[in-house]
Amino acid sequence: MPANLRQFESQRNTMTRLAYRMLGSWSEAEDIVQDAFFRWRSVSRDKVEHPQAYLMKTVTHLCIDVLRKRKIDKLNYTGPWIPEPLEPTFESRDPSESMESLGLGLLFLLERLSPLERAVFVLREAFDLEHQELAEILRISSQNSRQLLRRARNRLSLADQPQTLGFDGVEEIMSRFCEAMATGDFEQLGLELSEQVEAYTDGGGKASAARIPLLGIERVTTVLGHVMRKHRDHFSWTSGRVNGEPALLGWEDGSLASVTLIQGHGRVIHRILIIRNPDKLRRYETALKHSD
Repeated sequence: MPANLRQFESQRNTMTRLAYRMLGSWSEAEDIVQDAFFRWRSVSRDKVEHPQAYLMKTVTHLCIDVLRKRKIDKLNYTGPWIPEPLEPTFESRDPSESMESLGLGLLFLLERLSPLERAVFVLREAFDLEHQELAEILRISSQNSRQLLRRARNRLSLADQPQTLGFDGVEEIMSRFCEAMATGDFEQLGLELSEQVEAYTDGGGKASAARIPLLGIERVTTVLGHVMRKHRDHFSWTSGRVNGEPALLGWEDGSLASVTLIQGHGRVIHRILIIRNPDKLRRYETALKHSD
């Protein structure tokens, strides 16, 4: 293997993880890395003193370009946008990878940030780069990097954000949650809905889903309860892990039809994320079936 290809392949995993955190899409992340490869292949080696820094800079700027274009594309996207789940074999492929910064809940929140804020946050929090390194990658000053990181942290307010509920016996809890949604009886579940509970369903215009966020107890229970009652005889439910977090997998006619994450504090549910877009489920389902 040529030396330049060896250098690139040694950084492929890092670049893909960076691109996924930046974009929330594994398929897009792989496209970005492929684009970075074409650029790497054409650059003169004597102009690259530090290959890793060069490649991270290349991937970061390619992702920023995608995020800026996505802002326009989202105007035409049907309903809320939720990140694409990682393949379920990701953890076993890279056991050294920390899943904390790969959670769908966090990636969902990162959509609040501007492309530069997201780049600074990801590079600092997930890859532990110093502000001088961030300044060189993003072509900004160290002071500007610090300001962007402060702004990102303030906009995310992570300390106050609900976390994915990690119950013991998650399959039973998830099954009871579905039953509660279908009957409206949350008391038997032993859980409580926050007054400000919110639910997001991402169908992408390709699967039935609420086209606007559902806010408040009445709206969430009315809409999701109707959906559950309508489909309860056609769906089966299993527990799974998505991006390292417990999740509910909904199956219809042997195909994966939804992935649901429940977030909250203690036993109080604050946020429900439901992915229905088949384009975002396809890779996860294929890898899940191959791993059985």
